[in-house]
Amino acid sequence: MQNAEVPRSMDEIVEQYASLVVRRRVPLRDVVNRFLTQYHAQRITDIPNLQMHRFNAFHLPANEEMRLPMEQIQIQAIRIPIGEETRKYTQKDYRPIVSGEMDGDDYIYLAYEEQLGYLCSNSNRLFLEAALARGISQAEIDGNGENWNDYRFYLILKSNKTI
Repeated sequence: MQNAEVPRSMDEIVEQYASLVVRRRVPLRDVVNRFLTQYHAQRITDIPNLQMHRFNAFHLPANEEMRLPMEQIQIQAIRIPIGEETRKYTQKDYRPIVSGEMDGDDYIYLAYEEQLGYLCSNSNRLFLEAALARGISQAEIDGNGENWNDYRFYLILKSNKTI
């Protein structure tokens, strides 16, 4: 009989992964620039599922406060080529986007909206990495609100290696 892993509390997981917690909000621009440099990514204008991203960003809780009209929501995206270093992003729940008719021309993308903090990707693993890299402010931690709950959930996903 195998030893079953004992479920851990959220606080225990946060404590275990404390070194991963970025205790300040990092601008999305900085997170994206890191991916652009690290993975030789490119900015793209032909954004997959653009209307879906606008709709999702428009309905974020952050927009309840900001009240940006749909036309002011500026979805941007980067395309990350699939190679040796980025193949990890194509494991498990990766959903290919084919840019042309040639086989093997799929890519990983990260869509984002800076004003609202919206993130989305066709790779759950890339999304998770970007969400954790954005960090969390001490005020959000102290307030124990939705952003801190989301961030802790991302840590749980990371700890379970489910993505």
